[in-house]
Amino acid sequence: MFGELITTALYEVADMTFMSPNPCHVCNDVTKKNLLAHDTIKRRFATVIEGDEKVRLSVSVKRYICKHCGQVMFARSPFYPNTRLGSPIVDLAMSLASRYSFYQTSQIMEMLHISMSRSAIRALAQSRTWNIAAIPLSDLLLPTSLLTLGSLANSSPGHLTPEDVLVACGFSN
Repeated sequence: MFGELITTALYEVADMTFMSPNPCHVCNDVTKKNLLAHDTIKRRFATVIEGDEKVRLSVSVKRYICKHCGQVMFARSPFYPNTRLGSPIVDLAMSLASRYSFYQTSQIMEMLHISMSRSAIRALAQSRTWNIAAIPLSDLLLPTSLLTLGSLANSSPGHLTPEDVLVACGFSN
């Protein structure tokens, strides 16, 4: 049940493009006119399991260059700094890892049709302290970001916007 809700949400996010610029994190310039569009890159959002296949779901993220300091920065997107997967996947892994071993967390995620190795889960858990808002459901601690994203995706399939994703993941302004 939860696996289908989660994968539906992840497929809704797949192939989205995040273009809304952040303020420059070096000189704190918040004016959009001082940002130059640079390029768009693909980032892996999640890897889902379909039968015996692993399917990589990606999103596109616009990059900008600050005219003042020359710093390259990403548009607002649902990724934590220095992570390679979308924040809902990190939230799920960290909320499960708070209760289970890294191996068990990896196995539970696999049952939810999400692929993430126990070494990746361990590396994330050891990288910093995570404060993930989560709700206990059926003996699992599921993050509110993923549940909100799943609820939005299932209530209006095909109408999810990048801003909806950012709000669901807790990245709203």
